[in-house]
Amino acid sequence: KLSLSNINLNERYWYRARLNVPQVDWSASYSFKKIDEDFSWFIDIDHNENDLLKRNIEFDSTSQSWKISRVTNTLKITSAGSNDGKFASMIFNTQEYLPNTFYWGISTAEIDSLTLEPSNIKYFAWPNSLAQNSDSLRNYILSLPEGKLLAMTISDDGVQLVLGAIGSPVRQAIKTLGSLYVDSVLYRQSWCLFGKKGAAIGSVPESYKKLFQGAAIIDTSKLVIFDEGEITFPAAGRSSNWINVVMNDSIPNGGDIEVVSIGIKSNNQIDTLSVLTFINDSSSIGFIDANMYDRIKLNAKLFANDLKESPSIYSIGINYIQ
Repeated sequence: KLSLSNINLNERYWYRARLNVPQVDWSASYSFKKIDEDFSWFIDIDHNENDLLKRNIEFDSTSQSWKISRVTNTLKITSAGSNDGKFASMIFNTQEYLPNTFYWGISTAEIDSLTLEPSNIKYFAWPNSLAQNSDSLRNYILSLPEGKLLAMTISDDGVQLVLGAIGSPVRQAIKTLGSLYVDSVLYRQSWCLFGKKGAAIGSVPESYKKLFQGAAIIDTSKLVIFDEGEITFPAAGRSSNWINVVMNDSIPNGGDIEVVSIGIKSNNQIDTLSVLTFINDSSSIGFIDANMYDRIKLNAKLFANDLKESPSIYSIGINYIQ
């Protein structure tokens, strides 16, 4: 036995060994860390990434915890007037969301403020008349609640069948979405808007191109969190008696963490056992028969709330009789 009297808390120490005789190689390197509590098995920031099975989960080095992964969503809005391509497009993460990109008029889509995903696609276009389209679009915009995001784009031409004359009531309604250029749009020109109801004029993304200047394009992106993810931790054991699991976590309102125990038999057969119930960060696992399952794994599923806020797992410890 070696006496290690001056070991600092939460620091990792590495060691190797060899026989004290000439020309004998050193062993592989091993390590240990002294922590606040005594666990039979423990995992936290000091972990081997290759030991984990993850889906939509990442380790956040700032908070030093496992969280649901983030992804960058992209939204590209394109308008091409009659002389510059005669089409319109709303592409979300490489997928076209407009059912029809070749039309004569204006299409709109409500945009999710958290994910940028378009929904509730509407067309204000031929064969409806100018009066029908302009009145419908104006009334639709006025009915939107404050803060609602609305994308708009012209295909072919937006003036003859929708916008009408400069200063028309529908153009005035579009200004309530923050548009600066809507009164400049003329016959067969390209224009698109990523508006917000109640925004100040000129404060929102907008693109306007005159004839023969090419398509008008808005490119935007946002970092968002997946709705859920899961992580499976390395096996613990061998055990003659399972005691409890202690998890240090943080769960936002509306989020959740579900931990499932997975039993491993001596022949490596795997059985999914039950969902653990935590009280004050601790869950009993005494129900697991160590004679049948001398090793276990823990699988944690993390669920974000409606605001895309992720739960966090900082560490997990398992107590058992070895």
